[in-house]
Amino acid sequence: KPHIPVGSRVLEIGPGAGRWTEHLIQRAAHLTVVDLTPTCIEICKERFKEFQNIEYFVNDGKSLDFIAEASMERVWSWDVFVHISSDDIREYVRHLARVLKPEGQALIHHAKQGRRKSGWRSDMTDAKMREYCREFGLDVLRQFETWDEGRYAIWQGLTGEESPDTITVFQKP
Repeated sequence: KPHIPVGSRVLEIGPGAGRWTEHLIQRAAHLTVVDLTPTCIEICKERFKEFQNIEYFVNDGKSLDFIAEASMERVWSWDVFVHISSDDIREYVRHLARVLKPEGQALIHHAKQGRRKSGWRSDMTDAKMREYCREFGLDVLRQFETWDEGRYAIWQGLTGEESPDTITVFQKP
């Protein structure tokens, strides 16, 4: 809730079957969802067919060319960037610098230590995300693994160096 103000224009990257979409659509004046998988977009279209404030796009997993410049106030992505290569994340950050409005913010959940867990994990790190943001003129506001005074965590019981993931909140000046 603190990251998605009511009435904002929101971009969600990787909605899957709409786990977060169902919450975002309630807060957004307009929600744009983008996924690499056409099946995920079809599931969301069916699931959210009664909503008029949503549009859907299939992309190539790294570009947002179809989104207008400075048109988004917020970007949200959870449990997606942990599986995207750092090269493709760099491309996304480049596009986000273009599509975010001034003072627009993004909240991105991503890998922070590279490939340390089993299964396909991103080679992304928290340092690379800071570097990419700096490269494209975005300000990192915060990186964190826990919130609400430690009550919640990305990986319950894993914090600090034990946590394989982090959340980066960044802003376009």
